[in-house]
Amino acid sequence: MDKDEKLADARLLELLEQSPQKGMEEVIERYTPLVWSIVGRHFSNPEDIRECVNDVFYNFYCRREQIDLTKGSLGLYLSMTARSAAIDRYRRDLRQPESVPLYDVPGTDSMEEAASARMDMESALQKLDPQDAEIIRMKYYGGMTVSEIAAALKLPYETVKKRHQRSLKKLRLLLTIGLILLMAALTACAYLVLRHFGVVPGLGVTTGTEGQAYTLTRPVTVETEEGAYTVSVAMYLEGTLYLEIRPELPPEALERLEEAIESQDGYDGEASTHFMTISCGGETIKTPTGYDKYQGHFVVDLQAPPPEDGSIRIIFMGMEFDVPMERRDAGEPDDYPYAVGERGGLLAIPNRQEEGLIMELYALNSGEMPMAQYLIYDAHMQGKTDDITLSGADGTCCAASYWYGPATYVTETLSLWNFGDVEPGEYTLRVPYVYLMADLSEEPEGIPVDLETCTWEDAAIPLPYGSVSLVSCESVTEDAVPERSLLDSGGWVFTMRWEPSGDSPLKFTSDSFILDVRMPQGRHAEGSNLPTNEIFSLGPMEEDGTFRFYFNVDRTLEWDFTQAVLLPKADSRLSYRWEHVFEIPVTIE
Repeated sequence: MDKDEKLADARLLELLEQSPQKGMEEVIERYTPLVWSIVGRHFSNPEDIRECVNDVFYNFYCRREQIDLTKGSLGLYLSMTARSAAIDRYRRDLRQPESVPLYDVPGTDSMEEAASARMDMESALQKLDPQDAEIIRMKYYGGMTVSEIAAALKLPYETVKKRHQRSLKKLRLLLTIGLILLMAALTACAYLVLRHFGVVPGLGVTTGTEGQAYTLTRPVTVETEEGAYTVSVAMYLEGTLYLEIRPELPPEALERLEEAIESQDGYDGEASTHFMTISCGGETIKTPTGYDKYQGHFVVDLQAPPPEDGSIRIIFMGMEFDVPMERRDAGEPDDYPYAVGERGGLLAIPNRQEEGLIMELYALNSGEMPMAQYLIYDAHMQGKTDDITLSGADGTCCAASYWYGPATYVTETLSLWNFGDVEPGEYTLRVPYVYLMADLSEEPEGIPVDLETCTWEDAAIPLPYGSVSLVSCESVTEDAVPERSLLDSGGWVFTMRWEPSGDSPLKFTSDSFILDVRMPQGRHAEGSNLPTNEIFSLGPMEEDGTFRFYFNVDRTLEWDFTQAVLLPKADSRLSYRWEHVFEIPVTIE
């Protein structure tokens, strides 16, 4: 393999990681003649050749990370794969005289399981209306668009679209497998994931079309002598209940309310953080309530059973609210434009409002690491390196800004983006990367540090896809305390370094790493009840993988400030940037 060919192959593999659809388009355009000619030596039926060629490119996509260019070029790899696939299919056809359409089903462990799954698919197709089955075959086996199918069958576009969606729903009920991947033909180089997802526009994604979702029917207000309290938002989505209660009080009454909250006075003369009791799904839940003085409302976000009769009862500071809610049916992902990758997908619903075109983006989480709600930010709204854009056919392009709505509080599967004033037409929505979240469920071993001598054990904290180690510990004097510090008694600056393991496509972001400093007394600096212990980040990760924290304590405490252990905060969520480009065609009406 010459140098130019090696560079071209390396560029192709890199493009496949950044944009699978564009990468596969280039691979198929470049290597279809080669693969077709090799497969064609073993079959005379063009349909058999087409199916086998599809198999070759689909298997190439699934195994692309295993390809080692030091052992040969992509052309050589595809040639060997094509020959093996053709021989395997020829032998299989000899054992199975009747022709059975091939639908690859990932996750099967043997040829017998794969054959069984294919027969399940064929059996399901035969139970559809003949024309509906033909539409499914033309789209996913023939690689035709809905418009092309409509023209071929001489049917209205909307009729074909509705029949296609209806047929997919029927297939889900008929098939015994939970996940189907249908590789489109050569001209459609994307794959469609028929997952058990349900989409509730304006709210989020459920894990099934039967997933339970409820929203507030109408605001509920209770009048008091001092003013009024209104339940302005109530949403329930698959186990999570979100409430927003807004007090409308004169300044002096609002001030007394805030003082009562800060003193944890439960309005019954006893110290308590439980201001609210909720009856939901036949269960009674007491929950601490947080008041956001800047937003001017109470926010409740908790796990709860679904409402039994579509409503919930709230007892809030002695006031009773009967909150009516209505069931929201979940739609199918195929009803909306979306794109998928190995680690998940994105679904888009454009929605015009007074503020502008609000693009609702829904995460179709299919792996162990769900997408962060903010998509192109990390857990602390930092780390942005590019824009979410909407490009028109005429070359116009506009960037979006993050937009807050009630549903953005209750679900991590939805985020809202404002594109401003956008003319009707056909556009391409581009999301350059997303953040994936990893739960740190098990507490790793920490790094013991002698704060008096600023020395530490040579150890690393294991994390998903890498580890974090301590590279320096500096004692900070009173005159060098960072500006953000609440104390001026000096402290320590810890410099950490992220060290990735292997060639992971995910990039760790330090802003999601919350450092915990444990003292011999067993008290944590992070999350401690002592307000004079503080630790905070001194900035994002540098190019060399280092990032810093400042740790300060009240020296008037009678503690031994010589020994400490550094480790991540318990039950924290780490964010990783997945630099996968999602390009979704959308129609703006």
